[in-house]
Amino acid sequence: MSVHAYDFTADLHNSGSKNADVGNDAWMVVDLATGDVAFLNGAAQRNLSVDEADDMAALLNRVAASRPPARKG
Repeated sequence: MSVHAYDFTADLHNSGSKNADVGNDAWMVVDLATGDVAFLNGAAQRNLSVDEADDMAALLNRVAASRPPARKG
């Protein structure tokens, strides 16, 4: 069974792009199973504010928890 979990971390590749004012850094949501940037409806969840990244990780975790686990084989 494969269960996805998501968290957020600093997006070092996009740091300061959209959120450069007020010294905010860019954040991204990652899939903890793969370490890859999370996607929602085809859009990479990166270059977010810390609040946006926190909210998106929470949303993706709620969606993942509501889905039945994928079967292997």
